[in-house]
Amino acid sequence: MVRLTAGRDPRLETDSVEVDRQGLSYTVDTLEEFSRRFPSAELFLLVGADVLSTFGQWRQPRTILELATLGVLRRVDSEGAEMDAELARRAAFIPTRRIDISSTEIRDRVRSGRSIHGFVTDSVAEYIGSHGLYR
Repeated sequence: MVRLTAGRDPRLETDSVEVDRQGLSYTVDTLEEFSRRFPSAELFLLVGADVLSTFGQWRQPRTILELATLGVLRRVDSEGAEMDAELARRAAFIPTRRIDISSTEIRDRVRSGRSIHGFVTDSVAEYIGSHGLYR
């Protein structure tokens, strides 16, 4: 579905590294892999501001901050989350507008037979329907 969402947009590329990895997959593992594959690339990890309060509990958060700059998507109308000083130094805050779409709502809409038009791309909606997902 990620591939379908990216479509033929030349600005986007998908990678199955997390799906292909055996066992549990952690963000730090993916960033380490991308660092090996693309040693001269500057890596960014986009996250919602809501994860900042628990970021310290992620697997190897300091290594994540060494490998990538956090791009924190912060809703214009939201308050700042609590974070430690190192995280604040390593984060780039990106204002964004609120989009009220959740995967839970999409699954619930499919389950109840309601339209998901506008929630996902047409190709993803067709995929969900043809594979009988979330019923």
